[in-house]
Amino acid sequence: MTGQTDRYGGKIALVVDDDRVVRLILRRMLEGMGFEVLDAPDGKIALVTASQRPLHLVITDQYMPRMNGLEFFRMARAAGMTAPVIFLTALGTPDEAHQALTSGASDFIEKPLRMNRLVDAVHAAMNSSDTDSLSVEIDVEEFKAGEAE
Repeated sequence: MTGQTDRYGGKIALVVDDDRVVRLILRRMLEGMGFEVLDAPDGKIALVTASQRPLHLVITDQYMPRMNGLEFFRMARAAGMTAPVIFLTALGTPDEAHQALTSGASDFIEKPLRMNRLVDAVHAAMNSSDTDSLSVEIDVEEFKAGEAE
């Protein structure tokens, strides 16, 4: 990642994973590439976060409590988010990968992560993205109300 520090300066990435350590590792990697990084421990919080800031990249785990990655992805897309999305999973099946990719995901990567593979996926997603800064319009109150469930 040497020499890559400012490549994505001004771009915002969202990391969604229920594992705090994974979020921290991905944050450091993306910050090293120049991204401003936001994070969320599940899809519900990610939707609220996505409604508050324009996003240029999303990296999400598939299996999380309350709302999994594919549900988050579909709801965010339905709300207008077009930022590229990279899925991560330790338990992914070929069918899930197919569902994510045919729904418009940029990549589907199995854990344990190989950082060079993820960095390549980020570059590919950002190079194929024609978005400047896209946000999601959702009813934030609806999701805050769901917090009580």
